Amino acid sequence: MPVRRSSIVLGVIGAALIISALLVELVAVPILTRLPGSLNVTLHYTGTSSRLNAQAVQSGDSAHLFLTDVPTTIDRHIKAVSTTAHTAVVTDDTNLSVAGNTSSESHTYALDRKTLRTVPAPSGTAAESSTGCLAVAFPLKPKPNNSYTVHDASTQQCFPVTYVGKDSRGGRSVYAYTATMTGAIKEQSLLRTLPPALPKQTLTALAPQLPEPVRAKMVASLAQLPDPVPLTYAAQTTLNVWADRKTGLPIDETLHQQVTVGVAVAGQRVDVMPVLDVSAAVTPDSINSTAKLADTASSKLLLLEIVTAVLAALGILLLVIAVVRRRPATASQPQDIQPPARVPTGTAS
Repeated sequence: MPVRRSSIVLGVIGAALIISALLVELVAVPILTRLPGSLNVTLHYTGTSSRLNAQAVQSGDSAHLFLTDVPTTIDRHIKAVSTTAHTAVVTDDTNLSVAGNTSSESHTYALDRKTLRTVPAPSGTAAESSTGCLAVAFPLKPKPNNSYTVHDASTQQCFPVTYVGKDSRGGRSVYAYTATMTGAIKEQSLLRTLPPALPKQTLTALAPQLPEPVRAKMVASLAQLPDPVPLTYAAQTTLNVWADRKTGLPIDETLHQQVTVGVAVAGQRVDVMPVLDVSAAVTPDSINSTAKLADTASSKLLLLEIVTAVLAALGILLLVIAVVRRRPATASQPQDIQPPARVPTGTAS
């Protein structure tokens, strides 16, 4: 069956466009929708803190036991240090500054570049044990539900995340999430800033500042406790995150963390007092800079989606045209033409 040459050309071009759309979808999209190796984000927080006055504790000065409403800053730096096809090794460094005293934490995670959940680290790479939950951000196009869990560095556990609703931050549409994390502190860099034990004499001097039930139980048990008395620490952290609906970047965050010291009395932990209470929020400048990063990333994703759709649509259109006009026009058959009637010649009369 004869086929128009132009239909063959259109069909080949249409098929090529559809294949190009598939390549963009299967190759380019996965590359651009995973955590980039160039990730380098800094978040700044400001707020206030109340903390135990170490000098007052050592001197037994119960009147000045706590420093309250102290200006506080937190600087958090998240950076990808290496990547493989499916895994990114990311450092998460935090510096907390309270009343001139600075403490720092440094964590290294191996993350799945698509889901951003922690995974086992590549061979030869030092990273924290995988917990299988989110550690630094939400994935691309996060889900507006309660399906996520988040890693808490202080307790080194995972906790469920609750979806709150839609909102707006920095001119970007965001999803709001919250999580409350409670447990014994296992983060060694934080524990190194806290005294592992206190003399009985110091605890006795502090007793008048304690709530009556705690004071009575501790005073009654002091005689049975070793000297110095070993201390344990627990933390409760409430984290609120406003994640970009397209990129998952944390546009805004607030946190409230309270660290409580306790002693073991008759085999049970008794909370003595809070030693650190921090409330902080991301600064407006950080919100704006992160929103700009989200703008750039989402624009690239939108362009990719448009290119894929246009290639696929043009390819299908050309294939349809090629099929419709595949047959050449049938040449019309000439009709029989009757010769003109001959006029008989007559004889001249």
